[in-house]
Amino acid sequence: MTTAYLPDISHRSIAPKWLAPSDLPERLEGAWVQARYDEIIAACEAAGDDAEAWIEIVLRTSEFESFLGSHGSRTGVAYRQDTEDAAVTAEYERWNREISPVISDASVVVARHIVESPAAAAIDERFGVQFLKLAANAVRAHDPVNTALGTELSDVLMRHTRIFGKGTIQWRGETHPLSFARKAALDEDRDERHAAWQSKVDYVEAHAGELQEIYDEAFALRAKMAENLGQPSYVDLRYLEMSRFDWNAEDAAQVRGAIERHLVPLASALQQLQADALGTDKLHPADEEIQPVAVPQPIVGIDEQLVTAASVFASMGEAFGAPFRMLVDEDLIDLPARPGKGTGAFCTSFPFERVPFIFCNSVGSHDDIITLTHEYGHALQGWRSRDIEPIDLQHPTMEACEIHSMTLELLVLPYCTPFFGDGLAEFSREHVKSTLTVVPYMAAIDEFQHRVFEEELDAEGRAAAWRDAAQRFQPALDWGANEFYGGNRWLFQLHVFQSPFYYLDYALARIVSWELWLNSLEDEAAALESYLTLCSLGGTKPFRELVREAGLGDPFDEAVIERTMTRLRPHLGLD
Repeated sequence: MTTAYLPDISHRSIAPKWLAPSDLPERLEGAWVQARYDEIIAACEAAGDDAEAWIEIVLRTSEFESFLGSHGSRTGVAYRQDTEDAAVTAEYERWNREISPVISDASVVVARHIVESPAAAAIDERFGVQFLKLAANAVRAHDPVNTALGTELSDVLMRHTRIFGKGTIQWRGETHPLSFARKAALDEDRDERHAAWQSKVDYVEAHAGELQEIYDEAFALRAKMAENLGQPSYVDLRYLEMSRFDWNAEDAAQVRGAIERHLVPLASALQQLQADALGTDKLHPADEEIQPVAVPQPIVGIDEQLVTAASVFASMGEAFGAPFRMLVDEDLIDLPARPGKGTGAFCTSFPFERVPFIFCNSVGSHDDIITLTHEYGHALQGWRSRDIEPIDLQHPTMEACEIHSMTLELLVLPYCTPFFGDGLAEFSREHVKSTLTVVPYMAAIDEFQHRVFEEELDAEGRAAAWRDAAQRFQPALDWGANEFYGGNRWLFQLHVFQSPFYYLDYALARIVSWELWLNSLEDEAAALESYLTLCSLGGTKPFRELVREAGLGDPFDEAVIERTMTRLRPHLGLD
């Protein structure tokens, strides 16, 4: 699929070994996908105890699922790029209803054959133990009994994407896509800034009934899926789905507690300084981005951001510069915000072509630069591990993925003069501070989600749970400034709907990123090498092993968190 925003990258396709190029369709049909899986399943049934045959099955499946992955990525990206395009929307719906269920069911059948094969030792020796752990986890977390529910869930979540894709705010007398709320939050005119913030709140409040309905429907479907698999709650199923092998909900609670004890006091002190500078008792949510000293803005426009970023990454060395130039040359970065474009930013991949793709919503603020760098951290990891086989090992679990993105945000700072000119030093200081103040919010979102699913809360209960979490983790914010916002800030957070429990991952990765960045201040070359090594490992190890491999402290260890905060404090301007 190609669209006005999505390039043709077929020239980068790998030379398949088991798929005949002449037989590869441009538009997938469920029957064709099932037939190819049936061929793999037949090979499994004929493999017996032949270890080489099983290894070939793993590689053959990887090649096929790379092809499917590229098709799925193109369909999903195209929809996020233009949520108002009827043809693109229809194709995305068709994929979710006709293709994705076939892949979900058939891939688990193949995974079960591989897990139960007599060649486990040989598979471990060839690919490492992480592969079979992931396959066994997939078998436990997915079952055909939930396929129809998964399709229904996708349809429900499309309504959420459309609401925010068509959203607008009013700012300085003009209508802008919702993504521009990030830029309006930097407006130095208090009245204009607060009016724009209120415009965003008004939009979400106007759609609150529908959003609550979407959440309730998604909640019920997710709870039923957990019940069908014999899981105590959706929390347990979700941890399985996210392959959190080496930590659980109890570990998450301990990390939230450590964040409350060691980070919240520092973050609150920073936010109180903001409030004091503005002459308010507490920090109004519309003022979160307003610092006592104004954060420098980029000296380049949106249309110059990519060429400037290319020079910045090149100055860090070819290992950073060459992959970014490739992304730019191949039009694999969709940068600007526009009407109808889905909100947020992400990095995905086209595994059959072995290239990443970056989706942003640049509006001309300093946040654009951090977001682009963040997503490039994901892309760089994907690029450096693109040759790992099988495909399942090319990317780590989500909390590990965020190390690459969040660390690059910090490692790039000394090289960003082309973006900020004489304002770089001030921008760098403010960005480091901002990396701290957002972590308590991450903990609040995680606390909220655990309570919602564990206590099965309705809309009223969710509002109360959010108020409790917000007051606990962000006490310096004025949560009483707007009644609706105070109980429903979570409605604004895409992850709560689209990727439940994918948020503490950012906090864990941020703790690791601080340590790696602080190390870079003492030995930059060693820190960059450690970072690139971590990227190259892909998903060959679980989260905590990857962190140890990089020579970094375990973020689940409260002593590590406390030590990291002690090292970070001198960079926060609190002393």
